Amino acid sequence: MPGLESELRRQHTLLQMMAERMREAATLWDDSGGARGPRLRRALEVHRKFLIEVHQADEDKVLTALRAVGPPEAAAVAERCSQEHPRALKFAATAAALLGQLGSGRAADVRALPALFREEAERIERHHLFDEESLYAHLDAWLTGAARIRLARDIRGRDAARADAEGALIAWVAQLHPASD
Repeated sequence: MPGLESELRRQHTLLQMMAERMREAATLWDDSGGARGPRLRRALEVHRKFLIEVHQADEDKVLTALRAVGPPEAAAVAERCSQEHPRALKFAATAAALLGQLGSGRAADVRALPALFREEAERIERHHLFDEESLYAHLDAWLTGAARIRLARDIRGRDAARADAEGALIAWVAQLHPASD
């Protein structure tokens, strides 16, 4: 079974792919004059399933453990990380509302979609850089080996949900390129 840090970093690799594809979806939207609404809807679904339902849920378990046993600097990092999670939810709600306007004649609002997707991709990458430097690099010092093993088992206990979300992400990434049309 992979360790806690390696599992979280593996998820970050998939999130990096997702962020890059979000940018590509935004560019395809721009290039097609907005004719790629289904691709943005799919991107939003992948974002929800993998980032929010899998990765953030896993990270929340780590943050809870850090608050319970970690030193003050661990609690400060946990607090900053937990402040990022509502930003993903806000993006999802805003993007869903804008996508719901497609075909309604509110073109000015809908044109904000590509920028919104690009901003979320940037936010994801900034947050994960913070995680790598400020959180994951210190897990060995802040959590006992037993706590890390327990968290890794707990995270791996949700393999069915993670496999479903990862499958959706990988399928979406593979289908995004115009050559797949």
